[in-house]
Amino acid sequence: MAEQFIGSMRTTLVDWNSQIAPTEPLSSALKVVSVHQERPWMTTEEAQQTTPEITRGTCHCGAVGWEFRGAIPDATICNCTACRRYGVLWAYEYDGQGIHVDDPSSALTAYTCGSKSLSFNFCGRCGNLVSWRALSPSSNGQTRIAVNLRLADPADVANIRLQRFDGLHSFEDLAPDSRTVADVWF
Repeated sequence: MAEQFIGSMRTTLVDWNSQIAPTEPLSSALKVVSVHQERPWMTTEEAQQTTPEITRGTCHCGAVGWEFRGAIPDATICNCTACRRYGVLWAYEYDGQGIHVDDPSSALTAYTCGSKSLSFNFCGRCGNLVSWRALSPSSNGQTRIAVNLRLADPADVANIRLQRFDGLHSFEDLAPDSRTVADVWF
């Protein structure tokens, strides 16, 4: 019965606007359908543009996951003493706004070093570095957080532009180049 309902939803979507082929992934179709239900006057293209983009990642064992809501503007590659050892690619936002970390079994273990201004958060089961989080809110009352894009599906983050950050010497962004996550994936 559920398949029949989903099939009719997909057919309805295609009837609304023939730009979406019935062979598209079901998740794409359902996102657009839900927007069409709220705003049936929109074209499929307009509905797709208003559907929030969500990128997800999980640690190796699956105990901890994260979600980034919205377009990820860039992936920071940092050369500080910690990040260069971890080999991470960071996406930044604020805790509970653009980023949500899901740790239902309390598997995260925090490590703080240096100035004790942030914690690096690892899965205590598989050891993957999931995020870093500021230990105090910023002047706007929000807590800065970054998630490790290497925990996402490679195809979901491949085209995100790299932002090099000199965390070792100047503590400044370096001049951008044309590389993306795909260029440094391995």
